[in-house]
Amino acid sequence: GNNGLVKTKYITFGIEAENLKVARPRLERIETDILNNFKVLGAQAHSLNGLERLEILYHVFNQDRIEPFKFQYKMLPETGLKTKDFIAPTSFNFSKNQTFLMGRTMGSVSYLQILAPELTDRMLADFLDVDDSINVNIHIQSIDQSSAIKMIKSKISDLDKMKIEEQKRAVR
Repeated sequence: GNNGLVKTKYITFGIEAENLKVARPRLERIETDILNNFKVLGAQAHSLNGLERLEILYHVFNQDRIEPFKFQYKMLPETGLKTKDFIAPTSFNFSKNQTFLMGRTMGSVSYLQILAPELTDRMLADFLDVDDSINVNIHIQSIDQSSAIKMIKSKISDLDKMKIEEQKRAVR
């Protein structure tokens, strides 16, 4: 029913922490919670190791290449290269305003900032229903209520200022 299309979705999450020792148990708890939530939904989900993540990035950055991903961590000290050297595309070209080239693959980036008390899954579903190769990155940051109110009041005053300036300009 999907015209032979296979869609794969990845979730990456992060936290702020003082060091790796503090972050690791918290990240493992979050990972377990996420996997359990997917299990409750009846969706298959599993964690990826570093090699699997690098292979995914290789295929995202090198969509026009036929060569398979060839990498092993033991190659790093032998070659003096870094992991990014194995996944990077042949070139990046950002000379045009709205688009860029990665090798021979053309792309475009759009940025949306949504300030909302809650997000429904409808927006994400609309993005994921596109029958094309698309990468969607959503960065969600919750903020406390007092900071949110302060930010909203600031935005409202900015809009009021702009409205007054436009009215003055129209009168002139």
